[in-house]
Order: sequence, then C-alpha cells, then structure tokens
Amino acid sequence: MNSKLLKSVMVLNDDNITTLAQKLGVTRQTLSLKIEGYNDFKLSEICTIKNLYNLSRDEVFEIFFKECKGCECA
Repeated sequence: MNSKLLKSVMVLNDDNITTLAQKLGVTRQTLSLKIEGYNDFKLSEICTIKNLYNLSRDEVFEIFFKECKGCECA
C-alpha cells in the first residue's frame, strides 16, 4: 500500500479522509486505518476509488498492490 500516492491523488481531487470515507460508506477512522496499512481495502473500495479518481490499472497497482521498494520485480 502506497499511502503517500493515495493521499496525493486524494488532494489532486479535492478530497480528504473525511470526504473519501463518506464516498466509500465507511467511517473516517476505518479509512485512516486502511490508508496507514493497519487494515486492507476491500476490492469494492478499490474499484470505487479507481472510478472516483479515474485511475489507470497501473495507478491502482502502484497504490494498492506494489509491495516492493527499489526492486526489479514489478
């Protein structure tokens, strides 16, 4: 989970944790825990975020699935 990238996308779309939480139908605390990596995003939440922010497949991968930092595997 690349929380910095997700937060930057949120800012570019005039969202914050409160507004995105409302759009996802979760509490602010729940979303905050997911962004900080304590809980996982549901697939439906990832799809909603993809659609809200018009993200490409690559952007979704970079935000939610790329675990490696500085390696050649991705």
